[in-house]
Amino acid sequence: MKQKEIVTKGTLSTVAVEMIKEYLQTQTVNGITGFVKTEKEICDKYKDTDCFKEWDSQKLYAIYTINCYHCTAPHDVNIGSREAFHVYHGADFQLCHKCYDSSGLIYMIIRDGVVVS
Repeated sequence: MKQKEIVTKGTLSTVAVEMIKEYLQTQTVNGITGFVKTEKEICDKYKDTDCFKEWDSQKLYAIYTINCYHCTAPHDVNIGSREAFHVYHGADFQLCHKCYDSSGLIYMIIRDGVVVS
């Protein structure tokens, strides 16, 4: 999974945009992908600002490119939280939305693995 961009809908201050980008920024070290900063680091850095109020009123997500397990083509997926990232990144099979709709249940039954789209 490779992060392409972070998308926010609505008007935000530049400080809030910076905080959101820091919160969702990932890096890969020795083949392991994770977040650059912890939630505690983000909270400590921005605790005296109005960024969290702005964040609550926004729709935001990061766009990641995955290689679909079934069709092997690269596809973009939207992931809106760190929890969703961990579920998607740790899945046994990463499927694009089209392949998930047609065969996602089959993979879950046959392989007894976690499938996400």
